[in-house]
Amino acid sequence: MEQQTALLFLEQYLQQHLPLTVAMQVQAQAYDGQSLQLFAPLAVNHNDKGTAFAGSLSSLATVCGWCLVMLWTKEHYSQACQVAVATAQIDYKKPTSSDFIAIAKLPSVEDLAQVQQSLNRKKRARISIAIEIHDQQGVTVQQVADYAIWFV
Repeated sequence: MEQQTALLFLEQYLQQHLPLTVAMQVQAQAYDGQSLQLFAPLAVNHNDKGTAFAGSLSSLATVCGWCLVMLWTKEHYSQACQVAVATAQIDYKKPTSSDFIAIAKLPSVEDLAQVQQSLNRKKRARISIAIEIHDQQGVTVQQVADYAIWFV
């Protein structure tokens, strides 16, 4: 899927189906088939200390991984798939003190081949996605999340 097409699809999908992302003012910024970047402004996602609210950070990380898996399934399967986060482990490395970007990356080609085998054989699979959140100072949050995928 071409980058602009993917980003437009995500923006529309998020606005229609995930109201939290509208309140967070999430914007799809970049997609290259292997990674996805979502942006959120600090101005509407801050806490009482003036840094990013942990709930906004974890939400953006989880949504970014979810969107990446959704795009991957759309590119590889004509049959509709559902995606849901199953587990997530998050590390808050340091306060996020400016606008922030979540970057989710697909796993290795070998891991993706195993996911495809499971989907083709069992009609369901799990995929592990690494997500980082960056502000102007660098990496502030790291999350690894497993997403369940199944055919509708």
